[in-house]
Amino acid sequence: SSAIVDVAQEIIGKETYTSPNGVIFTNGLKIEFDTSVNPVSFQNKTYYVEGVGTSIELVDELTLSTPETYAVTENEPYDSENYDVGGYEASLNSPTLQDYIVGNRASIDNNAWSRGNRWFHRSVITDAATYNNFTATIDDSARAKRPIIEFDSGLQLFNMGTTSQVPVSVVDTVETDAFSNVNGKTGYFADGVNLTPGVTICFSADPDVKQNIYEVRYIDQDSDLATDPIINLTKIATVSDGDCLLSNIGSVNQGKVYYYTSLTDTWTLGQQKTKINQEPMFDVFDPQHVSFGDTTKYPSSGFGGSKLFSYKRNNNASADTILGFGLTYKNINNVGDILFENDYVNDKFTYTKDDIGAVDVIVRSGHVHKNTSLDDGHARELKNGWTKVLSESRQWQQIQYTVDAELYSFEIGTQPKVDNDQVTLQVFVNGIFQTTGKYVQLTTNDKYYVSFVAALTQDDVVLIRAYSETVNPLAFYETPSNLENNSNNDDFYE
Repeated sequence: SSAIVDVAQEIIGKETYTSPNGVIFTNGLKIEFDTSVNPVSFQNKTYYVEGVGTSIELVDELTLSTPETYAVTENEPYDSENYDVGGYEASLNSPTLQDYIVGNRASIDNNAWSRGNRWFHRSVITDAATYNNFTATIDDSARAKRPIIEFDSGLQLFNMGTTSQVPVSVVDTVETDAFSNVNGKTGYFADGVNLTPGVTICFSADPDVKQNIYEVRYIDQDSDLATDPIINLTKIATVSDGDCLLSNIGSVNQGKVYYYTSLTDTWTLGQQKTKINQEPMFDVFDPQHVSFGDTTKYPSSGFGGSKLFSYKRNNNASADTILGFGLTYKNINNVGDILFENDYVNDKFTYTKDDIGAVDVIVRSGHVHKNTSLDDGHARELKNGWTKVLSESRQWQQIQYTVDAELYSFEIGTQPKVDNDQVTLQVFVNGIFQTTGKYVQLTTNDKYYVSFVAALTQDDVVLIRAYSETVNPLAFYETPSNLENNSNNDDFYE
């Protein structure tokens, strides 16, 4: 029998993972577990893989619904699914319009920018085809034609919760007494949706049950075939402080996200995404972790969130045919690099202080919260656009040869530093990185060489990069990255 995989212990949170059947997990890969995994809650379910290289997360496919009215999705034939459960004549939740401003799919608030992210690297598609023993047919018309802005998962949005529940069929914001007016009835319409078996619902206006999520079931209350079955609201989940909840269908609330605040015991309509290529607005907090939008601390605050980073728009230019808005270019005549804007650095807002009046605040004086999921709740990291490097920069020495008579061995010129934690020797042939299986490092008469396993070809170009504690008489020093890339650690504006 096959070994049981413990998903929680062997996959989630790990940097890398290869399944027993040889599937190498990569970001964006869609996987399906069978019954040979634990916990049972993962069995026979489909997930997207994210976080490979840092901390693997598995995103339940069912959470990535896109019921927003702007989303054009692949159509599902009418009545192939229960009409009320499957949605209004549509939706496989497979957006077909390319959206170039998205969030990482693993965002724990399950916001619209993350749920609508359907970008996949070409290698993910070809690898998936290989694993399933067929040849991938890739439609190059679906390839990105502009740079994609993908925000990290977990960045706190303005006017939004921090975590989420699985989307429900309906969020009913009208009914105030569900157990008198809905439960026990032979039928009921909530936000225009017939409550048929399997529908999930939250009654956000009912003070007694507003934190509960129910599944609609029908029971025969009297064993009398002459009477109709009645609704039995069965509790399946309880929302917590900061939870977001998406309504998948409904005449008013379809595609809307609400979030719950326990301090005030209220549901609030969250920030809405109403079109493709719309920037999300992120919350920014002062050193005491109070939002710049908090009107108690910042009366009459003009802060409505920050884009953090965005395309630099040009309202005087013709709308770009792909993005739908005017762009700014570094060069003229729309030839050159597209410019982006560092909104976190550029943004300001104004609030009113009693003894002074209007006060201007620079947004970069605050920080962003990055929320991460934990077994017993969630944690947050503070972000300000700067990331400390994992290790100090190193100055490499570079040697280059053009292959002539010698086809195998090329002198390095110095001994690469011995370091078990970091690479100190890199080899390229004609600009292509060579893995260590294609060459060996040799020492002969106190000289150090790279010797290739297979003969090279005349006029090939061999580039050797070595990190050494001694000066290499055959090489020249590269400019270290800390001097080449923003050596003064200046803020950049665009």
